[in-house]
Amino acid sequence: VIKSKIHNKINLINKIMKITHFGASTIIVEHRNKRILFDPWLDDGIVYGAWYRWPPSEVKPEQVGKLDYIIISHIHEDHCSAGTLRHLDKNAEIIIMDRKPNFVKKFLDYNKFDFKKIHLIKPYEIRKIFSDMFVSFVEADEANYFSFVVDSGIILKTDEKVLYNSNDCLPTAKAIEFIKKNF
Repeated sequence: VIKSKIHNKINLINKIMKITHFGASTIIVEHRNKRILFDPWLDDGIVYGAWYRWPPSEVKPEQVGKLDYIIISHIHEDHCSAGTLRHLDKNAEIIIMDRKPNFVKKFLDYNKFDFKKIHLIKPYEIRKIFSDMFVSFVEADEANYFSFVVDSGIILKTDEKVLYNSNDCLPTAKAIEFIKKNF
């Protein structure tokens, strides 16, 4: 009986999704002992030394610790900072939207970031990444070409929760319909 109660309590704890916001679009989602970092920007002096975090981040990139996944919405430095990525857990797997041209993939290759694996997920595809965790991407508005070829919205889904991270990507009618239908 005691073992059963402990087991049930552990199962309840494992179902809880914890979200930690580090400022801007940078968050860590923890679920079932996995850690997922969204849009890494924890260093200062991006955009040719002009952009700084305010208030300053209390966490430095090298303090983030073990990561299982890093999801990057787009190439802008406040969502994808080389100075931050350089210090993150290289055993993490990168998840990005599969697009042509793929500026995030080119950026990762150019900087020779040697992460464990890069997952390319097509827009509006729902992909299981572990256990009960699914990820999907929605595209930016096609009418705004420069946003369309760069940005994406991200959806995480577990058995009990749905998290939509729009980033700089205002949801389009197509994205809203996809989210309503599937989430």
